[in-house]
Amino acid sequence: MEAELLRMNADLKVGFLGNNRDGCMKSFPSAPLPPPRFDLPDACRLCKEPLRQNMDIYMYSDTPFCSKACRKAQMDIDEARERNGILLIRSLLSSSQPTKVNSAT
Repeated sequence: MEAELLRMNADLKVGFLGNNRDGCMKSFPSAPLPPPRFDLPDACRLCKEPLRQNMDIYMYSDTPFCSKACRKAQMDIDEARERNGILLIRSLLSSSQPTKVNSAT
């Protein structure tokens, strides 16, 4: 059966992986996959300092920073925005609450 599958799928390498207890057949492209491509940004998100290959890069939310200080500053900015957004939502909610009117007539 395996030979028949190999003939039918000449462009695929078919075989078993490791200790595959369920006997599941796996297929792989015959050509090697290209290496993953990493597109690194060229500057710090906050201060715009160029990022060089030999320097440490500090990440926060998939965003590069040149130093811990820049990363911390962005974290503080995001936290303040979040706090302000929550306060804005609370004020909008409280102002949109209908006021009870005594309709004793």
